[in-house]
Amino acid sequence: MGKKKADLLKEAKGFYAAMKEELPPAKVSKDRINRVIGRLFDDTAEMKMDEVRRTHKFLKMIHDGSFQDVKEVRAMVPAHVWANYIAMDVTDLREQVLLRKAQAVLNKDWGHVKKRKKKEKKDEVQATD
Repeated sequence: MGKKKADLLKEAKGFYAAMKEELPPAKVSKDRINRVIGRLFDDTAEMKMDEVRRTHKFLKMIHDGSFQDVKEVRAMVPAHVWANYIAMDVTDLREQVLLRKAQAVLNKDWGHVKKRKKKEKKDEVQATD
């Protein structure tokens, strides 16, 4: 049938672990990150299966999509060269422009987290009338 809850949690944590170093450079704030993974690493929080599935689906979508684009641009140049660009304040090279664009997409995609809305109980309101 479907995957077990523990397997989905393990995969979701793996997706996040692979991406966590690229999120701050892409200007994804800690608050926005915590909105997605806040309960993922909390062993005392009992996540329901639908929450696990939503979190897994979202992290997989980001990991397989815009994160891969950032990763591909990063792979164009060795890590020490990226560090040199920062140290020498070089900002207008082609690979840097591509990286900024890929990071902007990653930031935008991460922002598509939907907050859960609490349903109002209309019955309670009507009962008090």
